[in-house]
Amino acid sequence: MNPVRLLAGANGANQVAELGDPRTALGLKAVAAMDPYQRIHQGTRYPAIMLAVGLNDSRVPTWESGKFGARLRAASTSGQPVWFRTNADAGHFNDSLDDAAAEWADEAAFPEHVLH
Repeated sequence: MNPVRLLAGANGANQVAELGDPRTALGLKAVAAMDPYQRIHQGTRYPAIMLAVGLNDSRVPTWESGKFGARLRAASTSGQPVWFRTNADAGHFNDSLDDAAAEWADEAAFPEHVLH
């Protein structure tokens, strides 16, 4: 959600080889180009969004989703919701079948709620 700040995460250093090193000019350019947080523009009509957050995710710190959602909500003029779907047991691709089914149900319910 914010690769420019990847080194602030506990697992950030492990991602430098994959994403780029923001401490170098070339690496910063690479991560900035893919950084959705940096692409949020004030006064834009953003759609409703639901961010799924696994509280045990070792690759994506939970604060990144929180920071992104808060910035999106503050910048948007649409009045559409920014929801956070948290799972205390989930991490990076380690959901149980029950967790996956619950997430699918929430993903199906979200557009229905927004469109009503």
